[in-house]
Amino acid sequence: MLGPDPRRDLKRDTARLSHYLQECRAFASLRGFKHFNVFMRGREEFLLCTPANKEMLFDPRDDQFKKKYPTCTVLLFTGYARYKCPYVYCRSYPDQENIARSDDPLTLTTTDDWRRQDVALWKMVLEVLVLVMKKPCPRNPFQVDLHYIDSLSAEEGALVSAALLNFLETVWLQADPNQEQELIDQVYEDIKALQLRHVDHVYEHITSAEKKD
Repeated sequence: MLGPDPRRDLKRDTARLSHYLQECRAFASLRGFKHFNVFMRGREEFLLCTPANKEMLFDPRDDQFKKKYPTCTVLLFTGYARYKCPYVYCRSYPDQENIARSDDPLTLTTTDDWRRQDVALWKMVLEVLVLVMKKPCPRNPFQVDLHYIDSLSAEEGALVSAALLNFLETVWLQADPNQEQELIDQVYEDIKALQLRHVDHVYEHITSAEKKD
């Protein structure tokens, strides 16, 4: 027997990494989380910064983050083609004694599991947030900043809330009730509140457009 075709494994790993990077791009485009900000940084990277800072502006240079936002923890999520798997690096870690100061990626259960089975990006993000957030960690690290949603224009609010709803509904459906029931309950409350705001924004946008016509 010739054994398994290594090219088949390579294609499978490439396809899985491509799907992971699609998740990264979708997640990094989201706005409106209460406890963190996300920014895309190239095709294979995005930054997550916690706690959230409404005044934070994206700058691809990590040193700029450290100087301008010294109290923020900055994490780099990657999906480099040469490694064929996700890694997460801590780029700034003020007062975080539980994170080793190293250029090596963080040791995470989710990224390790990804090598053997499919693991959703939100599970990696959740593990990292629980690790780096000041204790006690929020019951729902993905909590939405509803005041921010309310401050948006009708059109922008409709788009932002729709994207957040899509993400939160994915978390709600995929979370394990045996281990993450509290998260499921909290996410569901945010979904209900966000749905109401989404409908209001859409209605306001439609009526505003009709008045202009």
